[in-house]
Amino acid sequence: MNSTHVMVRLKTAELDIVDTLIAAGIANNRAEAIRWALTRIRERPVYEQLREHTRNIERLKSAPARRQLALQPTTSLIGRTPKKMTNR
Repeated sequence: MNSTHVMVRLKTAELDIVDTLIAAGIANNRAEAIRWALTRIRERPVYEQLREHTRNIERLKSAPARRQLALQPTTSLIGRTPKKMTNR
């Protein structure tokens, strides 16, 4: 298994959750408890939806030509004086 060390700051309430997982016998240590919790998140359908949304955002960011075309106005308003509205 490939792993990366990560340092994280937890609030007291968050650390209590991690320690509760250890006390309940779900994990042997804090790192294992956090991995267990992350695995439960990854198993939820809403997580896959979130991943799909982020992939879509990345695709849009990587398509500058399409994005630039979408941002171009159809007619230029620069240098034009707005017409006065008249009451009829």
